[in-house]
Amino acid sequence: MSATFARMIGAAFGDGAAVDGSRSGSPIAQGAPAQAPCLPPGTSSRRRKLWELPAQRHCSLIGTCLPVTEMRKLAARAGYDAKDLSDYSLHAVVTGYCNERREPAELIQRWLDKRYAATIQRFGLARDAAAVLFAWRKALTLGDDIAGALWAAWTHPLLDEADGGEIFGDIHMLSHQIGAGARADPGQTEHLKRENASLREQAQALRLELGVVQREHEAVVGELRCRLADAEQQHCCPRELELAEARQAAQPPHRAGTCAPWRRVSNCWTSATPRWRDAPRGWRAN
Repeated sequence: MSATFARMIGAAFGDGAAVDGSRSGSPIAQGAPAQAPCLPPGTSSRRRKLWELPAQRHCSLIGTCLPVTEMRKLAARAGYDAKDLSDYSLHAVVTGYCNERREPAELIQRWLDKRYAATIQRFGLARDAAAVLFAWRKALTLGDDIAGALWAAWTHPLLDEADGGEIFGDIHMLSHQIGAGARADPGQTEHLKRENASLREQAQALRLELGVVQREHEAVVGELRCRLADAEQQHCCPRELELAEARQAAQPPHRAGTCAPWRRVSNCWTSATPRWRDAPRGWRAN
């Protein structure tokens, strides 16, 4: 571990304090830097700063409002190499630095104010501590931006210590409920995995059955089309023969050596009419 982090941990926990919490008592309380005086509620119209909050709230506040990825980025911006620290160890160190106004605390203050600006503005409409507590409970019930609501409520200038303690109890019990849900989740996940596998098998069987039904349907349709074509052909052949016989019967009888009536008329007219080439010159038919 670098000398920089050794000084950082020493400032947070005191000389010789363990980061992993193996010793008895809270690792933050062991040798933590002196806390800045808490700003009494109602004495100012400005919001309270991170280092002005009671020290016992810093752990819940950092764990709830500051994601681990952002915590590592802020530690790097403050000049600390946190790649060798676990998430818990870094959380403990950062929480220790929230007790006084130093660069890590100021970076966290600015990041939280920017991240939860909309929620801070909404809580700013509260005109007394009861209204702040009501807004917090509403967010807690709806599950609507609990992290932003926690930061906005605890830093609100009108929130008193009693209501701040109520919020601390709410967030403490919420962490227990989340932990209980996490313990129950693996069993539920395993059940959902088995159910998902069963549903996949059923879906595959249905797809195979559907393929068989489609092939049978296509075969039946093909057979019906063949039958229809045969029936149309069998129906058309006798009809065509009947029409041919009808046309033949409609024609007049024809005897050998005789001409059809129109041919006889034509021949008679031709024989009775003199040909133009045989007429004398100057002759004109009347």
